[in-house]
Amino acid sequence: MCEKVIAVAFDDGKPFSIVTVSGKRGFSFYDVDYCKRDKTLYYHLSGFGSAPYGIEIEGCGEYWLADGYRLGRYTKRQKRPRLETLDAKWQCWPFEWGIKSDTVYCKICKDRLPTSETETPCQHIHWSVRKSWWAGRGVCD
Repeated sequence: MCEKVIAVAFDDGKPFSIVTVSGKRGFSFYDVDYCKRDKTLYYHLSGFGSAPYGIEIEGCGEYWLADGYRLGRYTKRQKRPRLETLDAKWQCWPFEWGIKSDTVYCKICKDRLPTSETETPCQHIHWSVRKSWWAGRGVCD
């Protein structure tokens, strides 16, 4: 699978949202979370499809967009600074700078924690078979 990174939104100097494009699937949208405990970036595929009205990217800080692509209306309204160049490490696919995993936010730890290899990301959160979702004191309602 050959995907090309075409958009990256940053928050606090770290990628927050990434858009790639490939001939087979069209656009792929990835969420990226930083785990303070692990000092690691975790990413997961959050959606895919077409972007007929421009690329909508989430995040709070600056962004980079590949030549030949345009931002969607929602992103344009946010008026964030655009980066002219992008460090090569953020352009590689597969993403060698992070680990593929969903995350869950713990409001007690104040951190986004990986969930792919555990049923208890921290002492405040556990997997609930009954709810088929995360439960515990740390889960945001």
